Amino acid sequence: MIQDMTRGRPFGLLLRFALPLLVGNIFQLCYGIADTAIVGRVLGAEALAAVGATTALQFLPFGLFFGLTSGLTIVTAQRFGAGDHDGVRHSVAMSAYIAAALTAICSLVFVFGARWMLQLLHTPQAIFPEAEQYLTLILGGSCSLVFYVMLSSILRALGDSVTPLYFLIFSCLVNIGLDYWFLTSFGWGVRGAAAATVISQALSGGLCLLLIRRKFPILRMRKRDWRWDWPFICEHLRIALPMALQFSIMALGSIVLQFKLNDFGTEAIASYTASLRLDQIVLQPMLSVGVAMGTFTAQNYGAGRYGRIYQGFSAAFRMELYFALAAGFVFLLFGNSFIRIFLEHPSEEIVNDVRLYILTAAGMYWALGVLQVYRHALQGMGHAVAPMLSGIIEMALRMGAALFLSMPFGYWGICLANPLAWLGATLQLGIVYHIVIHRLRKRHRAVAQGRMGMFQGD
Repeated sequence: MIQDMTRGRPFGLLLRFALPLLVGNIFQLCYGIADTAIVGRVLGAEALAAVGATTALQFLPFGLFFGLTSGLTIVTAQRFGAGDHDGVRHSVAMSAYIAAALTAICSLVFVFGARWMLQLLHTPQAIFPEAEQYLTLILGGSCSLVFYVMLSSILRALGDSVTPLYFLIFSCLVNIGLDYWFLTSFGWGVRGAAAATVISQALSGGLCLLLIRRKFPILRMRKRDWRWDWPFICEHLRIALPMALQFSIMALGSIVLQFKLNDFGTEAIASYTASLRLDQIVLQPMLSVGVAMGTFTAQNYGAGRYGRIYQGFSAAFRMELYFALAAGFVFLLFGNSFIRIFLEHPSEEIVNDVRLYILTAAGMYWALGVLQVYRHALQGMGHAVAPMLSGIIEMALRMGAALFLSMPFGYWGICLANPLAWLGATLQLGIVYHIVIHRLRKRHRAVAQGRMGMFQGD
């Protein structure tokens, strides 16, 4: 259902938008958890480490694709907020051109570079063949991911966070079923887990496209919508490219971190893989609120309702802070139990490493949550450079922790990387956001005073 977020109470609008998005993100997370849990429990710790060794490398292209599609549809949301339905369709068409071209180029580069990248990261020889198989198949099927993410982003730009949920649930169930089938009945190993993910994403995207064509008149494309428009393409790229670079730059920090982690051996890799899945569980509600804030901001910015942006920010900020505190408390109490989701009989070393990560990260979840609000609010207003700079800060801090803290502190130095990155990026974006919102408030007051003066003059 399409939703106009320029009217109504911000807290209620954000909550109604974020809840279906949260459910969808949880099911999206099931892709990774299903791969990790089924691979770990069926194939063992080495196979789990093989999948985990590809995580940072996956983040590089997938972060690029996610940032690109999110950035492209900000223009779509702004046009929708302004009531320009022709502009909405034209934006969708230009976004499709850009996404198709860049996805094709990037997929080829990353597929053919998979082996070299794994070698560069000193991936242990014991897990190298399976890691290469998994990474090559995942990257080779990345077009299926972009296809679905692009369609979902378009619907969310129009305020609809419910429709993508249906297809995510379907996709997740298919993925879990295929995971187990390919690994146990066919004996495909980690290749089966990768194939299951690609197939389920492709099916989800195809079904989503069919529904859009039938149920969303505003998105029924006409021939004139597909006309090539260089200025309009540049408007999309002005926002989308910095966002794509932001996620890619952040991935570079994760790659350096993976490089140092690989030196600690297979069990450390398995421990960190399981720990990151816990972070991802926490991230999903935070990201849902952040994306809701981005759509809310973009629509109200396009409509010129600047005062509502700060109201929405205050509501989203409270949501993120309360959840972060609750999640940190729960993981501190029960975090050790989660490791058994991924490994049936974890070693004492793996259990201790996971416990150390939880103790390090749980107290900083508030920074991760607030970061999402700042980042998406700025992106919704069309400010793409500051979020990109925050990605550089995250990269630098992760690399710094990997290179300089892992030597004196060992595995704990690796654990410090993410909390330091969250904190640094949050501080930078917080300063930028409050400067931007102060300028918007001044502009809003000036416009209001100008209108009042014209009225009094009449």
